[in-house]
Amino acid sequence: MARIKGKDIYLNDNDQIYFGTDVDAALWWYEDELQLNHTISGVQATQGYHLARLDQIPDEFLDLVDTPITYSGSGGKYVRVNPNNPTQLVFDNAIVGVTSSGTEPPDHNETNLWYNTTANIFFYWDPTREKWLSTNTINYLFSFSGNIDGLYLMIGDVVNSYAYFPIPRDACITTIIASAYNTDNSSKGFEIRNTSTTLFSFNLTDWEYSNFDANVDLDAGTRLKCFCSSAGARCRDPIITVEIRWRYDLP
Repeated sequence: MARIKGKDIYLNDNDQIYFGTDVDAALWWYEDELQLNHTISGVQATQGYHLARLDQIPDEFLDLVDTPITYSGSGGKYVRVNPNNPTQLVFDNAIVGVTSSGTEPPDHNETNLWYNTTANIFFYWDPTREKWLSTNTINYLFSFSGNIDGLYLMIGDVVNSYAYFPIPRDACITTIIASAYNTDNSSKGFEIRNTSTTLFSFNLTDWEYSNFDANVDLDAGTRLKCFCSSAGARCRDPIITVEIRWRYDLP
């Protein structure tokens, strides 16, 4: 039997509260559970007080772009908000930044980052150069103090045509930046070489040059040098930076 104490109503186990003129719904406490014999709200869950059964997924969800009625064929894919429509979800292969690891690279359509456990190096898939390149870069500096024409640039303080930077593993030149003192030849030519073999050549424009789209493969064992062309007038105080990334070739 219900009891009223102050502002509270007390019900014993299995005592019921009825709602509706025709006893449409009942609420009661039984075996440590609050039980109700009617659907709450009776609509899809769109408000904080609405409830929905797990097998009653709203039709709007199933109708979202690339969101199938079943998940067959979507194993390993990721769900994210459609960047072109914030009211939609999409199943996609790769989320930028997802990392794989192992001795062999993953399918670059699935993930664009890979940790090579053999070399202990992070690689990323470069979609422009279409190859796996290391996320870290190595910069090699070539320079010459004074006038130069038809000579190799210095490596550190070494002025010797035999000096070179050894390349211990497969790599790729990705950036070249150069400048010279603004006197004499403003369009002097230079060559990036493997010993005496020219790998890439370029000319200054108004004593400067920059190339962020370079794509020059270097094999392990390359002896990297920089040569100042003998064509045209001399150049003064050139400074050339060659940026490389380690390269992994697919079998």
